[in-house]
Amino acid sequence: MDEPAPLEIWQVAGLVVGRSEDARPCIVLRVLPNGDVKIAPLSASLALRGPPWQHFVIEAEHPDFPATGLTRTCYVLGDCLSTIERRQLARRRGKLQGELAKVFENWI
Repeated sequence: MDEPAPLEIWQVAGLVVGRSEDARPCIVLRVLPNGDVKIAPLSASLALRGPPWQHFVIEAEHPDFPATGLTRTCYVLGDCLSTIERRQLARRRGKLQGELAKVFENWI
């Protein structure tokens, strides 16, 4: 299995967010020395989105969106950052890159 790297988007299993335990895409923020992974979960439930300081939107229309591997507009749950075990990373979907990555790094 590939090793995770910052700004990659991975499908994560076993992550509880609110009442949901569904697998969901997450952005890798960093890999810790013990192998655990700091992540930022994503949601596509735009009706539940909070203010810009809390939730970072990844628009499907953004020129850098195709590299993410996501299928629709979603947002980062900035209030749900988590640390997970490496084994919870199910598969790599894509990566934040270009201007989208720069804007995200400034936001986070």
